[in-house]
Amino acid sequence: MKKIYLFLISVCLFHASLLAQGFKTNNTNGNLIDACGNNFIMKGINVPLAWFVSNVNNSIPALKTNTKSNCLRIVVNLSTPDNDWQTTVVNCIKNKIVPMVEVHDVTGNTDPARLKAMGDFWAKKSSFFNNTNFNGVNIKKHILINLANEWGTWQTATNKNTIWRDAVINAIKPMRTAGITTTIVVDAVGYGQDIDEAWNLRTYGKDIQRADNLNLGGPANSTVNSNILFSIHMYCEWKKGGDNIGIINTIKSSGLPVIVGEFGYQHATDGSCDIDEQLILNTCQNGGIGWLAWSQKGNSSDVAFLDLCIDWNCTQLSGWGNTVINGTNGTKTAVECAAFTSNSCTITSLKEEEISEDVVCFPNPFNNTFLIESPSPFQYTLYDMTGIEIESGKGNGSQSLGGNLSSGSYMIRLQTNSKSKVVKIQKN
Repeated sequence: MKKIYLFLISVCLFHASLLAQGFKTNNTNGNLIDACGNNFIMKGINVPLAWFVSNVNNSIPALKTNTKSNCLRIVVNLSTPDNDWQTTVVNCIKNKIVPMVEVHDVTGNTDPARLKAMGDFWAKKSSFFNNTNFNGVNIKKHILINLANEWGTWQTATNKNTIWRDAVINAIKPMRTAGITTTIVVDAVGYGQDIDEAWNLRTYGKDIQRADNLNLGGPANSTVNSNILFSIHMYCEWKKGGDNIGIINTIKSSGLPVIVGEFGYQHATDGSCDIDEQLILNTCQNGGIGWLAWSQKGNSSDVAFLDLCIDWNCTQLSGWGNTVINGTNGTKTAVECAAFTSNSCTITSLKEEEISEDVVCFPNPFNNTFLIESPSPFQYTLYDMTGIEIESGKGNGSQSLGGNLSSGSYMIRLQTNSKSKVVKIQKN
């Protein structure tokens, strides 16, 4: 076998070779990792784009200024024109806000085929999600995708069977097949709330991770490559005297990345569903867990008390909004995603070592093109030396690359079913 110089990925560096591809979950400690390898703890709000397109889109710069949110969860319907929600995504990134898009059409639905349709919907948008220069911004580096809002009813959750697990696994597969590699956010069953301290999530979450790990080329019976972030919505199930909010720390530390994707301070006008919003904020703060409050503005009259803002720009706040934005551990304490601080991510922590492997790149150095040879199917991602992705693809047997590269040093990540490595290559 030809000897090649590898940059080995230490387990503690957590997939440094994935830098510049987008968000990634750490399935050991439950953290969400940005494209430059930094922990990202979201603090933000939900915005109702599907019903108020111009109001939401025009408010993005003001939301950054007035709330300091570092993430916005963007409500989309299947009928929302692509240009509308994609404009919101671009506006978020230009204002250094992480955009999370979610599709709202299957709220409370129990048909697995409908959830699968949501995965198919996002899969058809893969060219947008994988775009590194769309209207001047890098979508792939900064996007999060929420599969669907609140699929499954209370009965679905109470049954405690595998229907939610299986429906989610089937729905995320087409997204991965389409080449979407960024973090997929999965709402808990039971209108996002689950039951019995997130019993279904705690019981079946690892199965979903293992399935996604296989989708992304990882080894069998492992969660190492899985890129799933679970989301719990904290309303009446989590009211005072209800489920223990502190269970989210146990969930996260078990290697199930989790956020509170929606919550309010109450969910019934008669006061029968009183939620301890400050306990949610404090628990998330202490556990390094992200959260997104519901919602900017525009709620129907029966839940108008959940409007955070009096006006769309959030220059005037409701009492609920004042707690979320100005209160202890509120959005004004959010830390901007570090991946926005520069146009590239410098990779500095990889250890060089000379070893032999079955998958090889040669000649190295090369003059015009080089060849990847492997006895089994493989995936590759080519980077410049700052970690910016240049090209990615799949091969089986051999693949010729490099003809469009300028002289200089590059890195290429090679992955088979059982092995992964990063090779430094040099073009003369």
